[in-house]
Amino acid sequence: MPYIGNNLRSNNDYKTVDDISGSFNGSTTSFALQVGGAAPVPFPLYETQLIISVGGVVQEPDSTGSKGFKLSGTNIVFSSAPAAGENFFGVILATADYLNAGGKFPDGTNTVPSITFIDDTDTGLFRVGSGTVAITSNGTKVAQFPTNTGSSGQVLTTDGAGVLSYSTVSGTTINNNADNRIITGSGTANTLEGESNLTFDASTNRLKVNSPAGSQTHSLQVQSDGNANAICVFGRSADDIGELSWLENDGSTRLGEIQYRQDHVNFRHRVGDMRFETTNSGSMTERLRIQSGGGISFNGDTAAANALDDYEEGTWTPVAVTTYISGTPTYYNQVGRYTKIGRHVNIAGYIHFNSITWSNGGQVFTMSGLPFNPVFGGGVTGSCVWQQLDWVGPSKSTYGSNDDTNLSPTVVSTNKIAFNTCGQAKYYIGEMLTGAIGTGTLIKFNFSYPTA
Repeated sequence: MPYIGNNLRSNNDYKTVDDISGSFNGSTTSFALQVGGAAPVPFPLYETQLIISVGGVVQEPDSTGSKGFKLSGTNIVFSSAPAAGENFFGVILATADYLNAGGKFPDGTNTVPSITFIDDTDTGLFRVGSGTVAITSNGTKVAQFPTNTGSSGQVLTTDGAGVLSYSTVSGTTINNNADNRIITGSGTANTLEGESNLTFDASTNRLKVNSPAGSQTHSLQVQSDGNANAICVFGRSADDIGELSWLENDGSTRLGEIQYRQDHVNFRHRVGDMRFETTNSGSMTERLRIQSGGGISFNGDTAAANALDDYEEGTWTPVAVTTYISGTPTYYNQVGRYTKIGRHVNIAGYIHFNSITWSNGGQVFTMSGLPFNPVFGGGVTGSCVWQQLDWVGPSKSTYGSNDDTNLSPTVVSTNKIAFNTCGQAKYYIGEMLTGAIGTGTLIKFNFSYPTA
């Protein structure tokens, strides 16, 4: 029969609605819409997807239901109840919104696909060949689906031209795999190696590198490309840069470490000596040793007695021994300086008296206040120079008249030095007697001595 609507390209482009005229009675307006005794799947979305005729008159599709017919759920609802005896005819059209209604489409091409979009007519689906569907985008085929379903576990792969096919993914074998081992390449396709000597423990954030037993190779080798530092350590905090530690094989005992801080570097060796060597004629030769008991020795010397174990500089205050002094002496200046290298002490300074009164002027002048106690019989060397003595004469000693003269120091007791040239009696030449020292006397000295 003639119809009004879009061109139906074949008799399979539509579905005939079941005849409902037998239920027309002039009062009922709502009837089940069925095809083959059941609601079509999918159900039409819009009234315009149907052509409905009652009594030979095509009904106007109207979603408001005020005229013609509308769809409500799975029913067709007329605005006016059809009279008994009126004939009925209805079809469901195949449109872009109703592809499963039985409509058929042409094959199409990549530039003119058969199923497309209103605003993009060169993008959609087309048939390449028997059982083969492809997708085109902007006139270019981007995917062509295979004609089979493949097998379980397979994936779709492309040939680079959009043609898809099912492929089996090759598995990867990891040899010698175990917890915490780092995986490396093996040189064999689809095969990796679990490295037993290269592990990472995520619980402690530790990377461990082991050398095989008896190996002479380095456990860890870092090689720079010539433009960057081989190893760079970033600080843990503003003043705590990092630490390099050495431990025994089981990790129980720390043998030493190098610690970098913002203001200093710590080198620690916890067992035995610390040695420094240089190459001499192709062989390593020890140049300096920090002995475990303290002190520095040189050029392979291992004797503790030969180790330099101290160096110090400072000042001290020389004073006159007060055994034969009445009252308290006063001084213009008291200056003393020293340098101690190992057990050897170098002394320099002077005493300039302001006032002093002696209870016994016939005693040898003795000075105390030394920074370190000298050793009796230790071989004091040096000199004493004086100016402005109060008296001269052979009856006491022949110093000369206000001339600079020198005498050698002698250890007379703990921390005390006397100035003379021999151990003879006090009135012999070469002794500085207390009675010669008075106001304005200046005594300069420069000597060295061993200390314990």
